[in-house]
Amino acid sequence: MAQKEQKKERKPSSRIRFNIIDLVIVIALLACVAGIYLRYNFGEQYGVEHELAQYEITFEVTNIRYTSVDAFPEGDAVYLKNGGKYLGSILGIDSTTPSEMIYTDLSGNIIQIYYPENSRIDLVGRLLASGTMTAGGFMLDGNTHLAAGTAYAVQTPHIDVTLVITDISPANANP
Repeated sequence: MAQKEQKKERKPSSRIRFNIIDLVIVIALLACVAGIYLRYNFGEQYGVEHELAQYEITFEVTNIRYTSVDAFPEGDAVYLKNGGKYLGSILGIDSTTPSEMIYTDLSGNIIQIYYPENSRIDLVGRLLASGTMTAGGFMLDGNTHLAAGTAYAVQTPHIDVTLVITDISPANANP
């Protein structure tokens, strides 16, 4: 009988205990909620929100058929192929040059040749895009990072190509 009474006395208490680990978890959750709130409301409350402006993006497309220049009419929309995000509208094609090819001959000499006229070309053009310039670079529509020297797969209503951004400047800076 004495053993039964001891077992009854050892019953675990049903009250909830609060220890230091629980306190750390609660503080971490509160910090997460505060971070999310500040992330989405900081700009509105403190006037840091950037207004979008018009920027001119200079780009280069290499080694395309000479007839592909016609696939870049002024005003056509250009979209990033990955995700379909609107990049901007074509302002024009500034120049075209014959594409070059560099190869090594059997003697080990590096030879640079150009494709014949009406064959393969490189073109340089400009886009009008909306975004903001930050310390980290250009943000397309405020949320997609673009950088000079980077290649992007793009599509227009007429052609899919890979272009390399060579410069990003405010639209009013270029006459």
